[in-house]
Amino acid sequence: MALTKMVFAYFSKLFLHRYFLISWVLLTSALLIANFYIYQRELQEVDHLAAAESRLIIRNVSVALGKRMRWPAKDVQFLGNHLTDIYQQKQAVGTRQQMIEELFLRLLQSRAGLYTQISLINPDGQEQVRAEFRAGQSAIVPASALENRANQYYVQEGLRLQPHELFLSGFDLDAEFGDLIRPYQPSVRFVARLNGAQNDLLGLVVIHYDGRDLFQRIESFGTNNIWLTTQDGGWLKGPDPAREWRFLFPESEKASMPQDYPGLWQKMSESRSETPQHLPQGLLTSTRFNPLERIASDTLPLRSEFSHWYVARFLPESELKAKHLPLQEHMTRILALTLVTSTLAALYIGLLWQQRRLATVELKKKNDTLALLNQHLEALASTDHLTQIANRQALEQELKRNIGLANRYQRPFSVILVDVDRFKLINDTQGHATGDTVLQDIANMLQDSTRLMDTVGRWGGEEFLIIVPEATLNEAVHLAEKLRALIESHEFIHHFPVTASFGVTQYVTQERETTLLARADDLLYQAKEGGRNRVLPELEQDS
Repeated sequence: MALTKMVFAYFSKLFLHRYFLISWVLLTSALLIANFYIYQRELQEVDHLAAAESRLIIRNVSVALGKRMRWPAKDVQFLGNHLTDIYQQKQAVGTRQQMIEELFLRLLQSRAGLYTQISLINPDGQEQVRAEFRAGQSAIVPASALENRANQYYVQEGLRLQPHELFLSGFDLDAEFGDLIRPYQPSVRFVARLNGAQNDLLGLVVIHYDGRDLFQRIESFGTNNIWLTTQDGGWLKGPDPAREWRFLFPESEKASMPQDYPGLWQKMSESRSETPQHLPQGLLTSTRFNPLERIASDTLPLRSEFSHWYVARFLPESELKAKHLPLQEHMTRILALTLVTSTLAALYIGLLWQQRRLATVELKKKNDTLALLNQHLEALASTDHLTQIANRQALEQELKRNIGLANRYQRPFSVILVDVDRFKLINDTQGHATGDTVLQDIANMLQDSTRLMDTVGRWGGEEFLIIVPEATLNEAVHLAEKLRALIESHEFIHHFPVTASFGVTQYVTQERETTLLARADDLLYQAKEGGRNRVLPELEQDS
């Protein structure tokens, strides 16, 4: 008992000693200040990571939407040109009608639900042919069910198109005989003009692109915080599905982002970059998605009734705070430990720096993961999904690069356009899976049989394009002939004979990319007309 009293008295005196109190206060204050500084830095890192993630998602969503909408733009351009050719052939009306119906059905089926319908409309607005894709099947609408679309704005805009110009509508809901289709079926219309021999108007072809495809692309990024609005703020995709599309109905025109989130709308509409904005309501990251910038080109002259949509990702302040909770809980434990065990400074500092090191490693892992994700997305953007060779976008970039080098250094280069002969017959008789295997085999043969400096890519469908740098026409012809023989002698799946036709041409100085490709395409067409399974080069080259 006496010993206990002595120990208690000793420590009481020690704790009340001014040097101990000063040391304890200074040490505790220093640790608290250090902890607060580190806590703020970690909060900034968490917020920075959230902002970087939002910026990356918004950028990738915009890229995905642009790529997705380029397909219908090119398809409607193809239909406009092809139907113009059909009309100019002056065939019997019944034969022409049958050709158009077969063309529409094939395109609908090949796009597998990407389009809900394709229509041919005469200059009076009356539908002549309409093909629809319902329940996984494409079908021609009976003549008795065809409608007059003269009052539709996209038809009126289409009738004002210049020759070879395309029109892109905004989002709308599909209707049939004036009644909306339910559940709602959002569509974007792509319109092309059919031109006569004197560029007179023969009619319009309209593709109804299924807007649900765009929303599925957005949802594929695995987040429900992405919003999509019209340029006026009408909800296309928002936090409340019940308020989506209501801007199309006059009685509910106020169901829009400016009405629901006026502060966020003002910041978003004023912003001109993808830089995340930290607002009192939360973290807002947005961009203006302009289809004309993403899709239009010299070969796709496009105009639209609107200038842009808004793509945004909004993380409410509550979600941002939820990201802080693990850090706050961790900091609370550290502070409690600091107040109780401030005399064990060395141990505490060692633990603190260990925590700091682990946090840095974790942050580096997250940054590395984001970098790998970005590299993967870039690879996807330049690689054809089926054949795993360069896609059309990558080929166009490589072609522009070679044209620049050829113009600057006067070095030759050639292109080879390859088309698989009677590929539709393979699909029809052997099945699309066999057709895909044939394309993969041919892609591998082309890749393995060319130089490392050559670029082999899928130009579209069953067409391949080979860019051959530092090669004259004769050298490119020799390569094409070798490839043709390889394909002809190759044993494909089911022992189905496969051949290919080749168009070969050499670049002419200061020539446009479109002209070069047009020449190659014309040669390929002549090779097809001449019996297929042959290489057709140009007879002469201009210097």
